[in-house]
Amino acid sequence: MCRLCGLQCYDLINLFEDASHQRNLIAIIKKYIRINVALQDSLPHHVCGPCLAKLDEVVDFVDTSQATQSKLNSQLRDCTAERSIEVNEDKLYELIQDVKVELEESETHFIDDLNDEDYGEMLLPMY
Repeated sequence: MCRLCGLQCYDLINLFEDASHQRNLIAIIKKYIRINVALQDSLPHHVCGPCLAKLDEVVDFVDTSQATQSKLNSQLRDCTAERSIEVNEDKLYELIQDVKVELEESETHFIDDLNDEDYGEMLLPMY
């Protein structure tokens, strides 16, 4: 019986034979499928050919995906570093003060507009 799919198969590979050890199948199963296989665990110690092929595909897919993710993150860091802008703190403070003054002036003009003769004397709500 296959340890991974549970089917009775004729092309089973023993996970504890030399060929399996050379491929590190037990470590690969643990890392990629998160199944612990031990000689003393009373569960099947064999894997069928189709499951072994799927395992190879999973390893390739995960490794490729992780390598792609690392490459993309690296490119993003490089791109971000190239576009970084140094801001002079004094200029930034000056800009913030200018914006505050403009906002205060626009609020005053808005209130003046509401009190124009077109609208009559209006009371503004107090918040």
